[in-house]
This record gives sequence, C-alpha cells and structure tokens, in this order.
Amino acid sequence: GGEGGPGSRRDYIPKRQAMLNSLASLLKMLASTAVVVGSLQRMAVLVTNQVHGDPSRGGCKVTLGNVWHHAVNHRVVISRSGHGRLSFQP
Repeated sequence: GGEGGPGSRRDYIPKRQAMLNSLASLLKMLASTAVVVGSLQRMAVLVTNQVHGDPSRGGCKVTLGNVWHHAVNHRVVISRSGHGRLSFQP
C-alpha cells in the first residue's frame, strides 16, 4: 500500500522485525539446548544476511534489517574483490 494507509510499509516493517527477532531467539534456543542420544550436544546454526552498497548514503545496507544484523554471536564476512576473487574475513 501507500504511505500510512492500511497495509503500508510503515505497518509492515515493525511486524517483520518482530518476526525476525522471534526467529533469531528460537534459533539461539535450539543451538543452546539441542540434545542428541541423551547427551548434551551443541548445534551450530548458520544464518545469512546479505549486505549491499547503499549509494544514497555512501555506506552499506543489510537486507534483513538491523534486528537480524544484531542477532548474531559471530560474524564472517565474505566479499568479492574487483578481480572476481572472493575474500574471507572471520
């Protein structure tokens, strides 16, 4: 919808961010409480959040928003150099 009307972006974003926050909490809970054959095992959970250039502000923008961006415990950055090579930064 348009600005401010029912179903508008202004109404949608808080609901989307709340759902992402709930999902992040659920994944963290699953990773910390996974039980396999009676013994406690830690489960790894890998999630992604695409980051892309934002020409309007001259910086970067995270696709899934700041709630998802701040929900991680460890961050790995994979980027493509100008020569088409991938670089990895733990």
